[in-house]
Amino acid sequence: MNYKEIVKYYEECFAKHGDSHLGVGWPRKEDLNKRLEALCGVLNCFHGQKIKILDVGCGTGYLIEYLESPNNFLNRLKTPPKIDYIGLDLSEKFITYCRENYSEYQWICGDLIQEPKIVPTFDVAIINGIFTQKRSLSQEDMKLFLVQVMQNLWMKCRKALSFNTMSPIVDYKKPAAFHLGFEELTDIIQKNFTREFQIVHNYGLYEYTTYLYKQRG
Repeated sequence: MNYKEIVKYYEECFAKHGDSHLGVGWPRKEDLNKRLEALCGVLNCFHGQKIKILDVGCGTGYLIEYLESPNNFLNRLKTPPKIDYIGLDLSEKFITYCRENYSEYQWICGDLIQEPKIVPTFDVAIINGIFTQKRSLSQEDMKLFLVQVMQNLWMKCRKALSFNTMSPIVDYKKPAAFHLGFEELTDIIQKNFTREFQIVHNYGLYEYTTYLYKQRG
């Protein structure tokens, strides 16, 4: 299972387009805030709490840029959670970029499948983009990849995981994209993780976001 193909794809996007939406493989800049707001919606349960976020597949640090923005949805809450941020990526190129541009935060470079010990204990993981592309991996290999990543995160998770995948409800499925059916997803979740989950499919993109809960509120 050559999941490092996915990393190679994103590194090629970054080499070609630099720090931009295209540089992390997202076609439309205007969709970024919708995507990040959906992923961060999991934080709605944790008003006023101090939350350690692990940004898995952090890329060029778009999530921390969003969280620092006055327009992020947390600032619309009466008592937003207080965020302690850590970024993690398998790509040394992305982590080097983040360390140079956001030196005040902690950045971890490593393969959490091969080296699960690199994963720190955290409250909430935001997992953006690593389950949307499969490149030449088969559907079954991609599901195995998802389970292995999530299992190693679940062991260190105190509260919740939030991740996105491509929707099965589309006009056309790109061969290199990972479209995961809802039945496939719920089978994976209830067999490997929890019955406490939520699917968000109402933010106007050809993807959906899933929250898995260990502890709510």
